[in-house]
Amino acid sequence: MRAMSPEEPFQDSLDEDVDGFSEPGRGSRIRNSVYTKTPEMESNYYGDYGATVDKSPLLKTLMNSEAAANSAAIQLMSFKETLEDDFAVSKVKDKAVSRESSFQTKILELEGEKSRRENELKQIKQSNQLADKKFEVRLKDLQLSLNQSESHKQSIQNYVDFLKNSYSTIFDEGLPPATSSFGSSYFLK
Repeated sequence: MRAMSPEEPFQDSLDEDVDGFSEPGRGSRIRNSVYTKTPEMESNYYGDYGATVDKSPLLKTLMNSEAAANSAAIQLMSFKETLEDDFAVSKVKDKAVSRESSFQTKILELEGEKSRRENELKQIKQSNQLADKKFEVRLKDLQLSLNQSESHKQSIQNYVDFLKNSYSTIFDEGLPPATSSFGSSYFLK
């Protein structure tokens, strides 16, 4: 078994985090930009633990700075993913708000159309009621006129019957009974 440097566990988790991205080519680009192996780290990676530990404090500071930079890069990538997720959610929300707005507009248009149709229907009903009333009045007028005509006809018929009876009485009383069938009563019937 080989000796592990203090950076190796961090390196392995960084590799796993970077390889977890699903975009093609993105992981390798991120991996290259997140950390850079120095020659000292290479020797440390291959098991030369003691050689790196004994190096100068400047190298230790450099390694600590690089580890901090790698950590910051990972945090930055996580933040970027969060922002991308937030942006996607924001996009979906914007789309939903836009749809809701268009639906509200459509609802207002349909309500306006409904109101216009209801007014048209109301006017048609009023027009039908007015036409029905006019028809009823006209029917009553015609019925009254017919009744008056019938009454007038009956009155004339009564007058004709009166005249027939009067002529019959006047002409039949003063004349002897008619011998022929062409008497005055024949014409009066």
